[in-house]
Amino acid sequence: MKSLGIDIGSSSVKVSLLDIASGECAASSANPATEMPIGSPQSGWAEQDPEMWWHYVREGIRQIAVKHPMREVAAIGITYQ
Repeated sequence: MKSLGIDIGSSSVKVSLLDIASGECAASSANPATEMPIGSPQSGWAEQDPEMWWHYVREGIRQIAVKHPMREVAAIGITYQ
């Protein structure tokens, strides 16, 4: 069985697939290749589009799923900045 970890940060979205029995990382991805943009429409504000986060979560899972069947995932953990 595997565990899927998703970390949504301000600069990138990281997805990791861990083997539950061994604790070893089976696969990981980080998207995008460069930092995600942060908007500042006025002084003291910092904004990002949540649709962008969702896009990169899906992309990271797709990248891992190419070699690792998602049917093996028993748990999902999500962290956010």
